[in-house]
Amino acid sequence: MRIKYLLVGLAAVSLLTGCGKKVEFEGEPWYANVQRQNREIDIDKEYPTDSMAESWEYGISPEAGHDLAEDGEYYYVANPTDGNKLYRIKKDDGFTKEKLLDVSVGNVNVVNDKAYFSNLDENALQGVGIYSMDIKDGKTEMITDHYPSNLRVVNDWLYFIDYNDSYMYKIHAKGRELIRLSEMECGGIYLIQNEIYTWKKLEEDSESGDEQYELVSMDVNGNLIHSYGTGSSFTQQDRTLYVNQEDGIWKISMDDPDQQEMITDELGEVYNLYIVGDDLYYTTDSEQLARYTISSGENKIFTSISHVIGYSFFDEMIEIYYQTGTDRNVSVNRLADGSPVAFYE
Repeated sequence: MRIKYLLVGLAAVSLLTGCGKKVEFEGEPWYANVQRQNREIDIDKEYPTDSMAESWEYGISPEAGHDLAEDGEYYYVANPTDGNKLYRIKKDDGFTKEKLLDVSVGNVNVVNDKAYFSNLDENALQGVGIYSMDIKDGKTEMITDHYPSNLRVVNDWLYFIDYNDSYMYKIHAKGRELIRLSEMECGGIYLIQNEIYTWKKLEEDSESGDEQYELVSMDVNGNLIHSYGTGSSFTQQDRTLYVNQEDGIWKISMDDPDQQEMITDELGEVYNLYIVGDDLYYTTDSEQLARYTISSGENKIFTSISHVIGYSFFDEMIEIYYQTGTDRNVSVNRLADGSPVAFYE
């Protein structure tokens, strides 16, 4: 059993200084670079939609490794168009961009007028720490020299998985009380209604040598709440989990794991599960996007696109990120029938 991670490569940086320089977008409008994927389709509406187009153009689509946080007025992003430097983007007023920090960052969180993020120093092979930045005055502070592979912030506490040992920790935002929450290696941190969900690494299978992961929930102090069995990926809707296990995808109650049922046993090992209404989206082991309709059992694979590395949803459309050679591309498809509408090169 394998867990697939989408990793972000952070550019080298040498110092942490507030910038505050207002950066205006320059260049051709988004639609100048849009090409139609299938000329036989009668397109009666200009897609991508404005929200989709602006998000991609300004670097706030959640493509693999591109961090995004938000508050009432702004999106905060590790901007992929500028070496993952920290930006904020005003939701109104034409999506005006402002560079907050001239440093490559990852794991961006924004809570109570502070941005929290990870940072690499120059030529470092491993991470050097978690930082906070006061959004109002640009002041930065190191919270810990532990480097996170995942980081989530809740109120005054930061929860992270350490890059070096894969254990889960929490630390106060003031940099005190570093507490180890797990006695096992973990994969991913998912905060759902004040509960922590993570993949707990089990002992390797002695015969196959494959790594096994168990999906568990914990409280904010690391106490085990429930176990949902082994698997490779999951998604959540309301108080229900959809977990991909070796024999298929299971629907499991978050509050009572004994309430469960298999919804399909034919998809094999899949990743990046996401529920939209009655449809379960996922990527196959061969990196193709697919959709399983829960009520009917119908399965559809988007055969025209391979090497999928991620996707997101906008206005009855799906934005699919895929890799061809060294180039990243984006396909825009209708959710209703999966038909292609446009793509970015």
